[in-house]
Amino acid sequence: MKSTNFDSHKKFRKEITRTLALFEASTHSFNTLLSEGKKRLRKTGAKSGSAALEVGNNIVKVPWSKLTYHARDLYPRELRFVLLTRLVTIYEVFLVNIVQDVSRRSKVWLIDDGRMDISHEKLLIDLWNDDIENKIIEKHLRSLTNGGLADKRKFFQKKFGVELIPPNKSLHDLEKIHDLRNLFVHRGGAPDHLFANKYSLTKKQAKHRQHVSIEDIYDAISLFEGSAWQVATDLENKFPGEIKASYTFGDQSFEDCSGEICLIEFSCKKQMNVAPYQDMTLPIIGGGTWKNHIIWQGIEGKNITALVSGTLTKLFKTLDDQIMDDHIHKLRSTKINRSPKITSTG
Repeated sequence: MKSTNFDSHKKFRKEITRTLALFEASTHSFNTLLSEGKKRLRKTGAKSGSAALEVGNNIVKVPWSKLTYHARDLYPRELRFVLLTRLVTIYEVFLVNIVQDVSRRSKVWLIDDGRMDISHEKLLIDLWNDDIENKIIEKHLRSLTNGGLADKRKFFQKKFGVELIPPNKSLHDLEKIHDLRNLFVHRGGAPDHLFANKYSLTKKQAKHRQHVSIEDIYDAISLFEGSAWQVATDLENKFPGEIKASYTFGDQSFEDCSGEICLIEFSCKKQMNVAPYQDMTLPIIGGGTWKNHIIWQGIEGKNITALVSGTLTKLFKTLDDQIMDDHIHKLRSTKINRSPKITSTG
């Protein structure tokens, strides 16, 4: 299965591939260990022998009888339990990370009727620092991290119109893997009443610790890969491009301009307000255009940073009018002090 352009999806696939390799290599090693142990135990007096295991800089001696016995069932079974837990974690981290990726491409999905409990002081500080969007994103990410599978599915459906369940799979399939993980993490694998009823366990099955089979591991990987692929491709279709910065030069020159130089920063309230800055055609009070005052500017999304010079009084009056017309947010400016030129006297 191919990766999309989302970094979160590429990382997810890498983690899944590594976990699968660990599972298959470890399973093979346990089978090799079991085979070697059986050979040694068949020899006369071998039952009292021990295997020397290298653990870092240490040598750990384990009786071959114990090692062989556990390599048959216990070690592979415990490994599968650990790896199933790991697989669920990789999937849940992906769901959080891809929301962060989407936020770099678009902020439109943040618009809703949600509420935040915040003081006036904190609100104003965030407003001045242009940090309100990040706070809302963090709130959603915390909700995703703390919520269960049903909460995560509802979030993606409501916010993006995206379904977590891949084709030919059911919510029951995805729920079972998560429920198994929760059962091992919180109850050591012992089924409670709710789990026993939901998955129709017999009385005998309900009395014993649940196990993760080889097929469960492969099924989990297939299901998570299918879900991640569907989520990533659907989101890529809805939000096809990452917000990338563009940089341009204007008519002014840093070396040749004789007037003041200022570094200014502001953000447009709507994407359509960016256009006159992007093409540098914004009319300036008293004549001329935006381009006539620009040394250099960078635009990333709705955020604009520019190095300006020329008749700055008229430029700033124009920007004040832009603020009054509700086209841009509050302006920040910093005067640039230039060192005097040093000439040689010979």
